[in-house]
Amino acid sequence: MLKPLIKKVIKFLSIYKIIGDSAYSSRKNIQFLSDLGIEPIIFPKKNARRLSKGYPAWRKLILEFIELGEKKWIEEKDYKLRFNSESIFNALKLKFGNILFSKSYKMLFKEILAKVIAHNLFVLASLI
Repeated sequence: MLKPLIKKVIKFLSIYKIIGDSAYSSRKNIQFLSDLGIEPIIFPKKNARRLSKGYPAWRKLILEFIELGEKKWIEEKDYKLRFNSESIFNALKLKFGNILFSKSYKMLFKEILAKVIAHNLFVLASLI
């Protein structure tokens, strides 16, 4: 699902980094992002090997991960930002459910934006 999603999003937004968990860790995904000029910050699977098999961006990612070690890689690559976004997504799902009702991408974007704004207003109101 990564490729179709990125292809749709880059029509509207400039992306320079993608942070993802090991579910997105594949040679094809890493190379696809790299070829688009997007830095892939995707946590490697435990059984990941450094052989590129024709995907040089994969080898680069794995070698960086091995050289730095897990903790330093997480720190240097800002992988920890993923946890912030996961928390926000979880809060939105708890408040509004995990179903979107819009049919077009334009309206999906507006629906998500409205939910984010409502969430932010709720947080601000609770602080006052």
